Amino acid sequence: MKILTPVYQIKFKKVPNQLLIDERLINELGTWLNRTGRIWACQSSKSAKEFKNTFYESTGLSANEVHISAETDGLFRLAENKASD
Repeated sequence: MKILTPVYQIKFKKVPNQLLIDERLINELGTWLNRTGRIWACQSSKSAKEFKNTFYESTGLSANEVHISAETDGLFRLAENKASD
């Protein structure tokens, strides 16, 4: 069975010189497809609100410094549901 899983796009308005990240929190967000450069991407089953709050908490950044595209305006990809029946 295939389900649509949101892929959140994180766009830094300016790439920080040093970014202190709480790795435990950021890894709990989902599967990171890209964590380099100005645009990051993460496939996650979390709600947009929960994803944003956890990202901001784990990086110490705010909505003024980074834009996160939510489910409604973000990217989607097909993912296989690995849950056994």
